Amino acid sequence: MKLGEIKLMALKLMFVDTDITYDISDMEEYYNNNNTRDKLIRMNDSINRALNLYYQRVGLPRAKKEVTLDPEGGTSTYYFNSIADLSAQIPDLQNVLKVRISSPYKSTLYNANFEFDGNEITFTDLYRYVTSTEAENLTIEIFYEKKPLYVTSNNEDATFDFDDLNIPTDIQLEIPKYVKGEAYEEDEPQMAMYAKSEFLNYLQLVKKPKVIKQQKIRNIKWSEK
Repeated sequence: MKLGEIKLMALKLMFVDTDITYDISDMEEYYNNNNTRDKLIRMNDSINRALNLYYQRVGLPRAKKEVTLDPEGGTSTYYFNSIADLSAQIPDLQNVLKVRISSPYKSTLYNANFEFDGNEITFTDLYRYVTSTEAENLTIEIFYEKKPLYVTSNNEDATFDFDDLNIPTDIQLEIPKYVKGEAYEEDEPQMAMYAKSEFLNYLQLVKKPKVIKQQKIRNIKWSEK
């Protein structure tokens, strides 16, 4: 759904007793209308608060990406056991959940011990099991949480798509209820509470994703073929 579609659904909920038909192609008209202008302007903040509640409930979107170790530089063919700027390889990185490393020289070590400080990641015991020259052929997979994405003032109502935020369609359809609830907090507190409760109750029905976390490695799986 487009940002404008969600906003117009919220307007329709607010003016449910009218027969007005809203069309996303007429957004400029609604922004120039004194009855709808202020409501539309305030909607971005309300939508972002709804998104934040969704993230709190189900967690951030997840992804997996292959990365490469930092080379020592110069004429050296060796590699560090770390990546100093992980965000350069994973721009949307928020948090590392798990690391899986494999090598053509060894059997697979599914859970690689690591330390992550927010940007730099170090594979603490990597060179106990491979040499620094073998590291060139490692496959390192980072399982991670993506940075949360929100609506900004630069986003266009007609083009900004909530599918790009990885927000499920059913959640997108519920967001207008939360927007209505915030818009009515001062004038119609009971109606506002009911509208927001509808959104919050729906969130409680959303199944949380499986927890992904690094397991401490007790039995190292690296071994010579």
